Amino acid sequence: MSERSLDDLGPPEQPPPSYFLKGVLWGLLSGWGLIFAPYVIALIARSKSFNFLMNGTPEWIYNGSILLLMPLVQGLVAGLARGRQKQTIGSGFLMVAVLWAADTAIASIFLREGVICLLMGAPLLLAIIAIGYGVGRGLARLRRAKTLSVSLAPLVLFAVVAETQGPSPNHPAVVVDSITVQAPPEYVWRYIVDYPDNPNPPDYWLWKAGLPAPTHSVAPVQKVGARRDCKFTGDQAFEEKIIELEPDKKLVFAITKQPDHPEIIGHITVDKGEMVLTPNADGSTTITATSWYRLHVRPAGYFAWWAEDVTRHIHFRVMGYMKTLAERDYAADRGK
Repeated sequence: MSERSLDDLGPPEQPPPSYFLKGVLWGLLSGWGLIFAPYVIALIARSKSFNFLMNGTPEWIYNGSILLLMPLVQGLVAGLARGRQKQTIGSGFLMVAVLWAADTAIASIFLREGVICLLMGAPLLLAIIAIGYGVGRGLARLRRAKTLSVSLAPLVLFAVVAETQGPSPNHPAVVVDSITVQAPPEYVWRYIVDYPDNPNPPDYWLWKAGLPAPTHSVAPVQKVGARRDCKFTGDQAFEEKIIELEPDKKLVFAITKQPDHPEIIGHITVDKGEMVLTPNADGSTTITATSWYRLHVRPAGYFAWWAEDVTRHIHFRVMGYMKTLAERDYAADRGK
């Protein structure tokens, strides 16, 4: 029987353990060597400076090359490196998990990425590594798989360098939320510009994981041009300037300074906020909160969902506490 016909009998059912380690190592090397390193080198060449590497918060890693192309290539190369031997589904899932865990550890230790950002990015990275790995396993059974993978390397490098030459991401977004308060506008307005410390523990899971949660606001002078501080847990605060003020109707403020927090710096810019009171025929009041912000990350569609979800939880925590205070005051006055 010829050597080719022996090969046609099919691969062994159980590949040696070395194939798994080989896949992990080649997957990591391809991602960090073929994608990450050239990306950083291209940024250094463009800016003619190393300053962006020293700012303590690597916001520059939130882009298509690092969060889309890199995990795809890692999974692809890991799948190819395991050879033509048949693999179990469990082994494939383990490979994807190990690659993601290694990337996360490197980002946390050497890039000082925050736990919240890592949690947000986890579903995306796991899915893309899995897609790349599945494609890699399919290509591994082709006789020209290695030739094909090598030919893709220049295209990958071109895509990485091209992204560094383009504009930084700056995706605008607006989030609007409303609640109804069983009290007239004048009772609600008491707590719109500033309100006391919220004693209710943050219940949103990202707040429990360490993301700052809103607690209270402070505005010693309630007039246009005055400063207003929106306080968050962890001694964080948004410094604001009141730009429009209509008692019992509307508050509009511009953000003048954001918290110096690693989950915020470079990732998002909150520009403006607004709270509008609308009286209803039944004597209740509708509070409508609006936030305008810009995202500086890619893929924008993925992180826009996270940003919107966080913003909505902030809106409802703040408005919910205002509702509690206004309804308490109104009920007390009616009972007199």
